[in-house]
Amino acid sequence: IFLMQKTFIGTGAGNRGYLSQKKLITAVQAIFYSGIAWIFLNFIASVLGMFGRLIDCTWTEPWRLGFISWMSVESKAEMWVLIIVMWIGFLAFDLVNIAVTVNYTTQCQLVIVLVRGLTEKVRDKTIPLETAMKQIFDTGKAIDALNEQMAIAVSVMEFNFASHSILCLHSFFVLQSGFGLLSNTNAEVLFVLSAILDFIMWTAIALFPIIQAARVTNACQSQIKTALEIRTDRKSG
Repeated sequence: IFLMQKTFIGTGAGNRGYLSQKKLITAVQAIFYSGIAWIFLNFIASVLGMFGRLIDCTWTEPWRLGFISWMSVESKAEMWVLIIVMWIGFLAFDLVNIAVTVNYTTQCQLVIVLVRGLTEKVRDKTIPLETAMKQIFDTGKAIDALNEQMAIAVSVMEFNFASHSILCLHSFFVLQSGFGLLSNTNAEVLFVLSAILDFIMWTAIALFPIIQAARVTNACQSQIKTALEIRTDRKSG
């Protein structure tokens, strides 16, 4: 909350570039809606895979639907209850993943705007150097908090995202090599679509935090470069 308040105070409705409050709001909204779209598309991928299994087998074979083999299912109603419970579990898992990812990428975006905006103010000489030094110190504390709290959690989750992406890619190649072996072609098409969509979704969620972290690093390097230029100019002057 403190980081968001500080970033919005540093921007303005009439400013341009990184100091534009409208651009900041648009960027934060884009991250939020991208998270919602990811949850929806990932859920669609799981539904496609499940319907592929339903087409390819009967309801009396729960192990082929992803359930353990000793489950006894006496009716279609029981099977659908198990499927719905499984979908709820998938949705809860996806919500946790996207909540952490959106939170991290949003904080990265706020840090980027804060650093870039401060760099523009210093470069344009619209802020005293004493005030700029204080704001740089506050920005450093925000980056330290980001690295200590969120970055560790996201780093651990990156292994999970990468493993899902690799498994989906492996499933796609297995399905492609064995296309035509199942009893129902529609089921095979659903399996392939599910694998492709899953791969895209898990790869995207794995790349977003990495890209944002790289942008934060680039913004900080740009600020350091500007500070060195100002120091050189002051010495030469």
